[in-house]
Amino acid sequence: TSKNSPDGDSYTVIKKQLMYVALGFGCMLAAYVANFERLIKKFSVAYFAASILLLAAVFSPLGVELNYSRRWINLGLSIQPSEFFKTAMILYLAYVFSNPKIKDKARGIWGLLIVIAPIACGMVLIFLEPHVSCLIILGIVMVTMMVFGKLKPYMYGVLGGGIAAAGVAAYTFVPHVQKRLNSFLGSGSAEN
Repeated sequence: TSKNSPDGDSYTVIKKQLMYVALGFGCMLAAYVANFERLIKKFSVAYFAASILLLAAVFSPLGVELNYSRRWINLGLSIQPSEFFKTAMILYLAYVFSNPKIKDKARGIWGLLIVIAPIACGMVLIFLEPHVSCLIILGIVMVTMMVFGKLKPYMYGVLGGGIAAAGVAAYTFVPHVQKRLNSFLGSGSAEN
């Protein structure tokens, strides 16, 4: 028997890892045979909407608060909706930039604002959790997707200015953002 295993089976860890290997291999095979273009066209907007609803559920009675953050929901097991939102945003932007009609509209300032508005809703919910590191990752991914979406050159200035303004406003008016950034830069301590 093993001292580290509650059931006395010394192979518990190996069995668990083999289960994850099998699950990962199954997912890899499913991804290999899937027609992603068709799946993105069919389900990306619905998946994106569902991820926004999951983010909103964080603030419902299903939400779980831990260390001054409300980032999880309990559905029998705890899940973090911001992780679903990351993939949903990528699929949504892939859908936008792979659809010629939407892509042409999204390349201008008003069209881009219409495309970004749903993403902004999710980002506001993540900001309220608060989960600033996730916002940074989402911002980097969103800008990268837009670069590959080939926006008009002046749009990068508009996008960069908007991101800079949001960052300055968050640092100026939101205490937890200021604490975390100061801690990261070495001029303070982060409590959460």
